[in-house]
Amino acid sequence: MRNRSFSAGLDTWWQEPHRAGTFATRRPLLELPNVLGSPHNSAMTPGTLVAAAGAATQNIARHLRGEPARHLVRREDYAARD
Repeated sequence: MRNRSFSAGLDTWWQEPHRAGTFATRRPLLELPNVLGSPHNSAMTPGTLVAAAGAATQNIARHLRGEPARHLVRREDYAARD
């Protein structure tokens, strides 16, 4: 059964460009009207890794103080729905 409201956002490919490499999907997924693709490294902007490490460090410190962690992913937000 076809689900017309289904869509997908993909950021991982079969062959990703590494530095000066080439990009290739080897599958025609990006030709579908309900698929949006971006490079897997699209979030790698200046300061991203430093900010992520800082947020992780803050959560570790919160845990050690007995405080709840921030920015947790809720499993039910990603569970399959009937």
